[in-house]
Amino acid sequence: MNVKARFSSAASTYEESITVFDDLAQDVLDFLPQDFSPARIMEPGCGTGVLTRRLAARFPDAAIDAFDISSDMIEIAQRVSADFSNVSWRVADFQEALFPSSLHDAVISSAALHWAQSRPAAFASLGASLASG
Repeated sequence: MNVKARFSSAASTYEESITVFDDLAQDVLDFLPQDFSPARIMEPGCGTGVLTRRLAARFPDAAIDAFDISSDMIEIAQRVSADFSNVSWRVADFQEALFPSSLHDAVISSAALHWAQSRPAAFASLGASLASG
């Protein structure tokens, strides 16, 4: 089963495991410096938006581009995250050129990058969307 099919089939029960993902999302947020104030954040492999919701709450002035390879995951993420207007949702593979015209201050992910079929391609794609500095 490929990655897209695997996550699409798990989408309907993903939020049931929220405790594990919520703890991981909090660990990611705790890792960020307190004075960090990005204008634009990219979140690859957002799943149902567990980390996305925490990012949107912590950085309400930041534009967040969240995406996942599974349209089923994005559909759920949009529904359960409707209160956050600073998030843009997209179905995409993070190994593709994603945001060629907009640069991000940070790429933040909790549990996605290890799923890349080609880590060099994924990191090149994500890195191309980062602002310098």
